Amino acid sequence: MDRMGDTLPRYVPLVLTTIGCVLLMGSYLWFYSTKQFIEQSILTTGTVVALVEEYVPDPVDPPGTLNYYPVVEFITSNNEIIRFKSSTGSSWSRPRIGQ
Repeated sequence: MDRMGDTLPRYVPLVLTTIGCVLLMGSYLWFYSTKQFIEQSILTTGTVVALVEEYVPDPVDPPGTLNYYPVVEFITSNNEIIRFKSSTGSSWSRPRIGQ
């Protein structure tokens, strides 16, 4: 009776090991990059100053789903006002202005 290992070409374990090592190195680099970003970041508090309504396309239910994206504003340590629209929105939970 043949075992599973006897039917695989000899290079398959090498290829799978190489792929695993590449993925492991990539995950370490991603972790290290994220760790450095967090260490260099400064904690601050932002305020929701507006809401942007956008339809997200849905082929089953045209014209799509209405999502709400908060516009957040915060002040840097240099007293510079930064305002941005969040890339994360919600169709069921609207943030409140001033929150």
